[in-house]
Amino acid sequence: MPDGNGGTKKLRKCGRCYRIRYCNREHQKADHQRHKPDCLAFVEAKQEKRDKKAQAKSCSSDSSSSEEEEKTKTESPKVTATADDSKLLWEACLNGRLDEVRSLLDLDGININYSDKHGCTPLYAASQEGNIDIVKELITAGSNVNQAHTTDGASPLYMASQKGHLAVVKVLINAGG
Repeated sequence: MPDGNGGTKKLRKCGRCYRIRYCNREHQKADHQRHKPDCLAFVEAKQEKRDKKAQAKSCSSDSSSSEEEEKTKTESPKVTATADDSKLLWEACLNGRLDEVRSLLDLDGININYSDKHGCTPLYAASQEGNIDIVKELITAGSNVNQAHTTDGASPLYMASQKGHLAVVKVLINAGG
């Protein structure tokens, strides 16, 4: 965002959900009442998903009784991703913001293979920048390792190797790239 002096101003983001960005503290305060219900629902859904994963790992031997308990519990509403969330995922991957990537991947219906106007996907952006932890998260979430719809036809594997990110290259090859 331009700051009026020829530079750019860093946008503030919601510290709880990382989904909303504000130009200043006053705008964040003004939007607080509208954003709070969505933010809390998102954080609760994310925490429940993490709790379920942890419970599944710890109780794998007693799976039949835990399945019955899961059926009796009421499901909380899932937070659905918007088109803007897919763009935010792409930006977070490009800029190496792992916590934000994890938060966005928890959304229901996020387009993990979103591409910008040049055809670059979040995996492509993370591979280009050498963000190995983000690359692993995206692959685990089901990102298409071989998607090469960029204007020049380059794949995430090609870009990682061109930039010299050997660890990322190894991860992509092991994932089928």
